[in-house]
Amino acid sequence: NGGEVYYVGGANIDVQWRYKGNIGNCDIYYSTNSGGIYPNFVATVPHNQNEVGGISHHSMPVPATAGTALRVKIQSANDDVNVYAASQANFAVKGQIVLNSPGKAPGSPELWYVDGNNQISFTITGGISTVDIMFDKNSGKGADDSPGTADDYGTLTIAAAQASVNGANNYGWNIPSGQEATRQLVTTNKARVRVRDALDTTVYSDSTNDFYMKPKVTIDAVTGSPWTVEEQKTISWTTTGSISQLNLYYSSAGQGGPWGTAQITGITASGGSTLWTIPTNAISWGNAVLKLVRYESGVEDTDVISQTTNFTIKGKINVTAPLTNQTYNVQQTGQITWNVV
Repeated sequence: NGGEVYYVGGANIDVQWRYKGNIGNCDIYYSTNSGGIYPNFVATVPHNQNEVGGISHHSMPVPATAGTALRVKIQSANDDVNVYAASQANFAVKGQIVLNSPGKAPGSPELWYVDGNNQISFTITGGISTVDIMFDKNSGKGADDSPGTADDYGTLTIAAAQASVNGANNYGWNIPSGQEATRQLVTTNKARVRVRDALDTTVYSDSTNDFYMKPKVTIDAVTGSPWTVEEQKTISWTTTGSISQLNLYYSSAGQGGPWGTAQITGITASGGSTLWTIPTNAISWGNAVLKLVRYESGVEDTDVISQTTNFTIKGKINVTAPLTNQTYNVQQTGQITWNVV
């Protein structure tokens, strides 16, 4: 008789009433403005329909539009002026939100990148006109690592009061390149999203499993090819998102490797460059490739890599004799020696 909460698309409302006398058929209506008017027809039913213990019942579908000021009225089909009864207080109908992605595929988490155009998909019923889209980097548990507390999904508000419509909705989340602090903030392997009614924060839908929000590294193009063994070269790169360290690999056999062991491990990513002395066994004509791999807490992240295009590393010949400033006479026989690197 007021105070209840129902959900669009949810279980039907059990309308109940008592009666005295043989009233005959009754009409049921509902109001969305606290009983100011009752324009919404529900059904015509016998006055004693489904009577149990002196109480009659009708199963009424939940109205399709959310509201907080709904009431029901039942009245005699023959005398609606004098024979009627109505809810004594308002009840609420709430819309529903169903998050479709991300974080809804157990065992197959989405792989997103901080510089991507990442699509958040959800379905609305009940006329929810605006939603808040929120992000959590700790499996939905917030900074206190405890579910069901006030800081859940407090890492970032992706969009506030975003317009929504009944049915399918998609929001493209793109973090601009100028917002590097945000890209670093959301880097995580435990990402989750919440979509909630902007006007009723009790109505929401969450990711049910973690997905990945990865950073990126981009190795700079090789210049001055061919390179020569034993040279020291500067390898440089750019990053976006949170990357602590990098490992550097080399292949002489093209883009697919093999890569062998890392040339350099634990490079500080924020430094932007490192020196690499080219090994003597690195000779490769047109198939030399360098690769950077993200390295966090002693573990490589093979989702975050960057490779150069193919280039050339050539060998080297060192003349060992005659030496610099050595003097010979005409027609003198001299020994020329060299080694190949």
